[in-house]
Order: sequence, then structure tokens, then C-alpha cells
Amino acid sequence: MKHHVLALFVLLGCAKRGMSDADLKVLEDFRAVEAECLGTFAVLWHEREIRLGIDDLEHRIRDQLITPWRDLELRVSAAAPLADAKLDERLRHYLAVRKSAWEALAASASDEARHIARYRDDNELADADAKSIADSLDDHPQISFVLFGTVDTAGVATILDRRRDAVMQPGKRLGLPLPVLGRYNSGRAPGPFDVDAAGRIWVELADGLNVIDRSGKRVVFPLGSLELLTRPIEQIVVLGAGPVLPTPVPARMHAITGALTPPVANVPLVMCADAYGDPPCAPGLPHWDAITDVNGRFSFSNVPRFELGLEAFLGDRGAKFWRTARSTCCAQEASEIGDVSIDSGVVY
Repeated sequence: MKHHVLALFVLLGCAKRGMSDADLKVLEDFRAVEAECLGTFAVLWHEREIRLGIDDLEHRIRDQLITPWRDLELRVSAAAPLADAKLDERLRHYLAVRKSAWEALAASASDEARHIARYRDDNELADADAKSIADSLDDHPQISFVLFGTVDTAGVATILDRRRDAVMQPGKRLGLPLPVLGRYNSGRAPGPFDVDAAGRIWVELADGLNVIDRSGKRVVFPLGSLELLTRPIEQIVVLGAGPVLPTPVPARMHAITGALTPPVANVPLVMCADAYGDPPCAPGLPHWDAITDVNGRFSFSNVPRFELGLEAFLGDRGAKFWRTARSTCCAQEASEIGDVSIDSGVVY
């Protein structure tokens, strides 16, 4: 029987290529806080749809995002500059603009008109900085991003890298055919993933539960095809060599109808499992599109029974952006979801 262990791998190695122990300590601190804050942000974004009021949202942004981020910024400012001057400059700029973006986001919860433009501008700058820093750290072989995986009884580690949609073992790397479901919410670590004693990889991808054997052949249980697949999988644990797989069945599809309230005509709508960003559904993720009629009503066709986020593209002329609908869809049998209100406070 396989011994299932959750393994966390962070910032491995010693000082090489100009990366001192002090530099590694700063970057380890940065990566840990960044992963925690971005995961918290994603959780808050999803929770706020139906659970959080404006005051609670603003408080939690300040308490759970801005405070730890500001503390990190102070620690980095007090440390000696990194040996890589460009990386050091970009890191300090990133810390400042990400904090500014979240401060504007918190303020926009109660006063959108005054603060949302600054949030969007600073968030765009922060995303560019984050990508640049990630690319820079990829150039340092002693840096390993926060990854999760399993270790079997022989001590062989299997790692899921959600950022690159890949599974890795010593000397091996398997690129996954589709994005990992939940890849944009690091708060769901380690994610739905395991490896059985037969060497099969079990992972929830954008099209459903995938079981991939050593040859690369995969069996897919589509989203919505089983009762257990009507919502994102929280965790997968497979004992021993795992079961003999049943024959997959197609997902049960149905139409989803509803209406915006107050009614607005000609509003583009989109649904997907990981609605996050602008546009909200990333490339590679299954998504469903619709547009409201003159009465604000909409209809989506061929939607599986699966928990999806609903986004609406709204706003004044020249200032439209994606807003989250306060609605839970589409894990139930019901096809009519009724009146759907749109969040008027926080935006991407």
C-alpha cells in the first residue's frame, strides 16, 4: 500500500550564481507571503458573491491581505538589496503597487466611483511585475516554487505544478492536456491530485476527473457526469493500486435560464468553473456564453450539472468591466435560476 504524504517544497538549494543565503531568505519570505495572499484573495473573491457584505469585505481585505503584505514590504525594505539589481528593483516596485491596488480595492467596496480606476491600473502593473519576477526566478536553478505532491513508500516524489499544468517525478515531466481545475485558487492546495500504486495519475482537469496511466492514456469522467462531480473536488486519495475504472458516462446537459435584476439588455454573460481575471474565463477552460434580451433575460445551452461562476460585462460607455453575479449555478437539477443581481462594488 502506498504511504500518502502531503509534501511541501519551497525554495531549495544554496547560494549559486550570485544568489546568497540572505537573498534566498528574502525570496523565500516573499514567495510564501505572496502565495498565501493571492490564495486568500481568490477565496475572498468567491466567498463575497453570496456571503460577504461590503463592510465585511473591506475589513477582510485590509486584515487578511493588506496587513501581511505591508509587513512583508517592511521586511524587504529593511533587508540588504538583492545581488540582482533589476530583480531587487522589480520586487520592491511590485510590493508597492500590489499594496496600492488592494488598498484601492478595499476602498472601492464602499465607494467604487472614486477608487476602482486606480485599482485596475495598479493591478495591471502588479500583474506585469509578478510575471517578470517569476521569469527571473525561473533563471535560478536553486529556486523552486511552492509545489505540492505525494511521496510513496519507496521515497519517490510526484509533484503537481499547477502553474505549468504538469506532473513531475525525478527525471520525468508529464505535460497535462488541459489546465488544472482550481489552478487560479492557490487556497485549495494541494488540489485534487494523487498517484496510485499502479502509477496512474488522478487529477481534476478542466474537463473533469482524469485518470492517466503510465503510457499517457487517459480516462475522463466529465464534469457533471457523476453526483460527485457536480462541484470542484477538494481532495483525491487513492489506496493501493486503486479501483478498476468504470466506463465513463456523458455529462447530463441542460439549459440554464434567468434574468438580470434590474433588467439590462444586450449584456454579455459568461460562465465557467474558475471565473477569475479580465476576461474571467482563462484560455483552455470550458465556458458558456449568452447575452441578455430586451427584458434582461438570458439562456445558456448545453451546460453540465456543475458549480459554475456567472459573470456579466457591465458599466458605462467606455468604462465596462466584468462583474460577478450573485448567483449559485449550476450544480442542481433546476434549469431556471430566477432573478440574478450583479455586484455593484468590487470588480476585477
